[in-house]
Amino acid sequence: MKELNKIKLLYDLHYVPSHKRIDFLQSLLEAEHNTSRNQSEFIKSTLDEFYNSIGVLNAKQFESLIHTIKTEYSLSTVCRKLDLYNIKAEYFEPILNFCKTYHQNIDTSNFNEILSTDSEITLENFKKIMKQGWIGDWENNPEDDNLSVVKIPAFTKSGKKKRFFLAKILKTIPVSYKDKTRYRIYFLNPRIVIL
Repeated sequence: MKELNKIKLLYDLHYVPSHKRIDFLQSLLEAEHNTSRNQSEFIKSTLDEFYNSIGVLNAKQFESLIHTIKTEYSLSTVCRKLDLYNIKAEYFEPILNFCKTYHQNIDTSNFNEILSTDSEITLENFKKIMKQGWIGDWENNPEDDNLSVVKIPAFTKSGKKKRFFLAKILKTIPVSYKDKTRYRIYFLNPRIVIL
């Protein structure tokens, strides 16, 4: 696996709940039509690498680290953060390798590609969306454009601050209509963010 693809996979794993990570990796392998006997070996080695690097960070620490890489990246800044988080020294090198590759590829837009829309999430449809685990049927397939995050305006009538529904795209499924195909987006780790 190419270094960038491996880093992107580790990045994505951080947004998958721990009890769903094996299923997530299996679905990726199935999507790539990889049915070889090495599936379990790939899953084990990927999870080992994850848990021995950025997997030791909790969600807030990881988000803070990504923000640091995007805004004020240096190895010393990252090391200070890891010290602050009381991360064991044995994890420093793999985390620093992740940060270095991530930083080198920020400008190529390989991470956090966002699918945005003008439609809105209201309180009424929010509950339904959360229950069903997918959002609308879109004209374009986000996978064709390597999009990994969906961002939709939310609750626009409730205050001056802009709110958005933000979620990781897990998979898309084609849905046939009379004369066209639309794409249903299944998501992970949804949250409302205020910008």
